[in-house]
Amino acid sequence: MLGAYLLINALLLALTPVTGGWPVWSVTALAVPPMVLGMVYLVMPLARRVAACGNEARS
Repeated sequence: MLGAYLLINALLLALTPVTGGWPVWSVTALAVPPMVLGMVYLVMPLARRVAACGNEARS
């Protein structure tokens, strides 16, 4: 959860100079593709590794 929150906020912060004054729907349309890629290739693999390490420690 924390990784997704950080990714989304960092992306929206990076897009702010470009999208100042744009309607919300257009900012969302621009932000969704990199968000999905970041979740699939960055956040989820890291979350799986952390969960796997936690499961090994309990065994």
